[in-house]
Amino acid sequence: MSDFRLIAPSPLLAPYVKHYWVLHTRPDAGFTERVTPTGNMQLFFYSGGAIHTRQKSWQGTSLLSGHTTDYVDLHGNEQVRILAVVFQPWGARAFFRFPLDEVAGQHATAEDLSDTQFCELEKRVIGQPDEKACIRLIEEFLTQRFQLERAYNYQRMTEAIRLIDRTGGEVSLTALSDATCLSQKQFQRVFTDHIGMRPKEFLRIVRFQYTLSRMKVPMNKDFTRLACECGYYDQSHLIREFRQFSGYTPKEYIQACDPYSDYFQS
Repeated sequence: MSDFRLIAPSPLLAPYVKHYWVLHTRPDAGFTERVTPTGNMQLFFYSGGAIHTRQKSWQGTSLLSGHTTDYVDLHGNEQVRILAVVFQPWGARAFFRFPLDEVAGQHATAEDLSDTQFCELEKRVIGQPDEKACIRLIEEFLTQRFQLERAYNYQRMTEAIRLIDRTGGEVSLTALSDATCLSQKQFQRVFTDHIGMRPKEFLRIVRFQYTLSRMKVPMNKDFTRLACECGYYDQSHLIREFRQFSGYTPKEYIQACDPYSDYFQS
């Protein structure tokens, strides 16, 4: 058994932070969780037992998780607390002063980033047993770090993301660059810098997340119809994308998981 809770950010940070979540696992039960690409960068704080992936193990650390197009399986055999900050797609850039695509496909520690403020926050959060106090520490850190440089690019990216969301990821780069008053080359550069991955990759993830949200509707178990509704060329295209992002075919996904979209969860 485990305890999972979502926590809303303060009104000041809500434009940049989607929500926080906290997971407590029980000391007598391990856990296994498959994590798929969500379209939202996240900041994680781990305490308790080690968390294992196929590549490495983490214990008592914090990580800035860049965008990825692959799934990962997390395993733990001891009691663990995970506290995560889920940023809005455009949000992380207001707190980290480097092009976000530099951490694409990575889980960067505070030491990796040579970020002394982040290192200090890690020590304070991991050593604090009260999760409300942890959230206060994180919000103080984010508020102090906030620096919205080039507000016009922030406004452009929020407009681009809103257009992407309205279309479920089915929008052209031409339409996005026109909506942001940028050339396609400029748009791709600014988007990659601020969002953390190239626009085409981000659109694929949003389309996958949109498909997950549509799979909750009972009539959408017809995968040929679902593929058409969600903008895939055909059912084979849908299956290939699902295998890359989740490790499952759509049918296998429904059998293994309750369809749920992290990205389109309000």
